[in-house]
Amino acid sequence: MIKDQEFLKSKASYCLDLAKKMGATDASVTVGHSISETVNFRNKSLEASDRSDGLALSIETYLGKKRSSISSSNLLDENIKNLIEKCFETTKITPEDEFNSLPDKNLLANQISSLNLYDETRFENDKKINYLKDLEESASSNNQIINTESSFTENKSNFILANSDGFCDGYKTSSFTTSCVTVAKDENSMERDYEFSSKRHLSDIKQATDLGNKAAKQTIRKLSPKKDWK
Repeated sequence: MIKDQEFLKSKASYCLDLAKKMGATDASVTVGHSISETVNFRNKSLEASDRSDGLALSIETYLGKKRSSISSSNLLDENIKNLIEKCFETTKITPEDEFNSLPDKNLLANQISSLNLYDETRFENDKKINYLKDLEESASSNNQIINTESSFTENKSNFILANSDGFCDGYKTSSFTTSCVTVAKDENSMERDYEFSSKRHLSDIKQATDLGNKAAKQTIRKLSPKKDWK
């Protein structure tokens, strides 16, 4: 399950407090969490199922016009403390740059608009598998199709951007992506083509049979091309 905003804000706040206590004049931190799940099929058989889960932060510390940054995927408090110490020590010996600074406060958003970028729907792996079974069956229905590959990926992410001027906000995003690659063959040629669907919301994804049929038709259409003589 994706980490909520409060968890990410608490980690961001902890980083900023530490950086200020160590002597940084300003600091900025990004904390993000992402989860990706993918199921792959080949020739109507399950080939692979993968899941990745990434939690990471990146912090910038300032000392006047000096700035340095560091990142890590270890969010334990003790590691964060060591990380910020290392970052600030590097900042001290970094050359000044007159353009190093946080954004002007009047440029910061006062309110984050809801752009409907996140779908709470959890598409379980067995549902991904059933979807791809239907997709592969439709893509293979013509005997000229000799090979199929398909996949379904679900991505969920959340992030927070915070700085020592008081800004702290972020948003969630989601994506659902499915694709089908088909190979067709006749007595004269062999061709390859594909079709895909990628949406923020699961309900907007193309139907499995429609996507499989379209991938197959596009591939078969390429077989034995005829030169258009004028």
